[in-house]
Amino acid sequence: MRGLSCLQRQCISIAIGLSSRNLALFGLCILSGLLFSAAFGFLSTTPHGLHNANIGAYIAIAIIMFVHGIERYNRHVIDQAPFLEFHMNASVPPAVQS
Repeated sequence: MRGLSCLQRQCISIAIGLSSRNLALFGLCILSGLLFSAAFGFLSTTPHGLHNANIGAYIAIAIIMFVHGIERYNRHVIDQAPFLEFHMNASVPPAVQS
């Protein structure tokens, strides 16, 4: 497979799932990560590969990225959650915390 390998796609999928607060997206990402891992095992033993494996993989990653983008938009724009959430402690002056 050209472009991203199955293992890279699996890592991307699982990383997005772990950063999600949506349980459905988390489950979808874990499932797609398992499928990408299985595809790696299958494609590494098959000399010809699958003709449409790249197309299906790009569609799966595009769907995950689209849903993830909507989730992040809602989280940071609509809910106004800070982008970088550092836990401030009492030693930081109040002017810096706001």
